[in-house]
Amino acid sequence: MKPRSELSASEISELHETLDRRLAGVGIATQPEIASQILELVSKPDSQINEYAKVIRMDPALTGRMLKLTNSAHFAQRTPVTSLDRACALLGIEKLKSFTLGFYLSRAAATDPGEQLSRRVWGQSVFRACLGAELARTIAPKLATEAFVVGLMVDAGSPLMVKLCGAAFLSIAEKSLAPTKQFLSEFRGLAYTHVDVVTVLARRWKLPEVLAHPIAWHHVQPGEAKRSDDLSQLQRIAYYVGAIDLEPTPRTVNEPPPLAQMGQRVLGIAGAELSESVRRASAEYVTVRALFSQISETVDIEGMAGAVHNQLADLLDVSASSVPGAEPRLAFRLGGMRVELRRDQGAEVVACVFDSTGQAILSHRFHATGVDANGLRTAIGLDADPDDQDLEVNSFLGSEAA
Repeated sequence: MKPRSELSASEISELHETLDRRLAGVGIATQPEIASQILELVSKPDSQINEYAKVIRMDPALTGRMLKLTNSAHFAQRTPVTSLDRACALLGIEKLKSFTLGFYLSRAAATDPGEQLSRRVWGQSVFRACLGAELARTIAPKLATEAFVVGLMVDAGSPLMVKLCGAAFLSIAEKSLAPTKQFLSEFRGLAYTHVDVVTVLARRWKLPEVLAHPIAWHHVQPGEAKRSDDLSQLQRIAYYVGAIDLEPTPRTVNEPPPLAQMGQRVLGIAGAELSESVRRASAEYVTVRALFSQISETVDIEGMAGAVHNQLADLLDVSASSVPGAEPRLAFRLGGMRVELRRDQGAEVVACVFDSTGQAILSHRFHATGVDANGLRTAIGLDADPDDQDLEVNSFLGSEAA
């Protein structure tokens, strides 16, 4: 089969149809029954707490977890919470929406909750969900529920890739690459990626566009930062929480920009405010992780929060490659793909990687000093290819570093 990077638009459509059938084969239903009821409630702006309680009461597992959650130290109740109605009232409508929908979608997607990689991915996903909700409370408060679910589901395709691709995917996943580098490795080396899987999953479950779009596009640079429609806001959040490397690995080309820079550029959130969002997300994670303990491992929250503060995965800046008036770009073959290089502010260079349809899928900003074609190729997750134009790339980088 062709690698995903070489597929045309029509072939991608055929691929998604095939994936839909394969998901049925590994036990993914068309839509979790209770999740459909929760989705209906979420879509109603006037839905009430008692309506959610009525649905939750049908599921003893979630009922028990809700009671356990509201009896935790976080809620500091003087008397034990023994009533589901009281538990729902303590959580409030926003968290009821987030937690219940997230619980059913994640449980339905986690077909092998005992598998180590699956538990690790879902453990990180719960943190991404908490951070997504906190970021939404800053830039788009009415979207906190959706941001929690989006953050929880952006990597839902990765555990399923183990069942669908087996060793081919595991050989990539076990390298613990930063999220965008892993995506690119899948994109170049496999017939489909975890993004394709979660895109089909969202379609299979008939998720509303406000959820499906940002989940499917979480590795695509958001559009104009000033846009304030719901899809744009949620895609920016999905892009941000999906790019954070929660398992930092050494860099080979310069150091990535600090997290605060990306927060400012993508979300419009300043460093101090962003740090506060991370702190609140960490506290929320400690509270809600028990809800998802069936499918996820408990992670080192201090280490995870430290990774968020101190390191960003690969900075994706695809939109900058087409800014009117930007420095001219030169195209090269590198790692078997088309890569455009352009001069940016100061001595910085932006490398943009394009797929076979001409869509920019990844970019990396770095200082040209001391960097050659091999170092750049490694930094953006590409392998050497016989057609690579190393000499030309070296010449360009050398002129920029001079």
